[in-house]
Amino acid sequence: MIKKFLALLIIVITFTLGITGHPQERESTHRFQVYVHITAEDASLKSLIESYIKRELRSLQDVDVVYTRDEMPYEIAVVAMELKKVSGHKSGGVAFAVNILYPFDNRAIEWYVRFKQVWDTFVNPLTLGLYRHPDLSVQVGDRANLEGLCQTLVATFDANHLESGRKGRKSGKKAAEEFIRQLKKKK
Repeated sequence: MIKKFLALLIIVITFTLGITGHPQERESTHRFQVYVHITAEDASLKSLIESYIKRELRSLQDVDVVYTRDEMPYEIAVVAMELKKVSGHKSGGVAFAVNILYPFDNRAIEWYVRFKQVWDTFVNPLTLGLYRHPDLSVQVGDRANLEGLCQTLVATFDANHLESGRKGRKSGKKAAEEFIRQLKKKK
């Protein structure tokens, strides 16, 4: 009995850490929600970058582009500008500062807090609105290759952030399936 309880506890902890280790929707384990926020002085540059990034994200099979921050576990924040020569004339280049944000999901802490009053009074207000900034990068390129820069940005985001979430999701599912198989064998 104790062995079954310990095995179940290990599976639950492993699965919980797999879910909370990477921001992803708990209700739907098959889709990543991504919010895109672009800042640029030039409205046409902003529009192009936003369009290219969202199109690339939509091409990923398990990604939904969302339109409010309330829905997102990932945010791609881009500050873009056209590069200028010393004379002030446009050089034809662009620069992006790209920040990948994960909101801190304080629901994961709730598992470890024993008293609801402590949670409501102290933990929730302190952690609400916090973000992790695991990735900040700068990209520089030619405005004529803006689409290629956006493709590279999304490919890097997919490889560095979403792929690890996919692997965590698969390992948690495999562990749960193995545990169920072991229980069925013992019956």
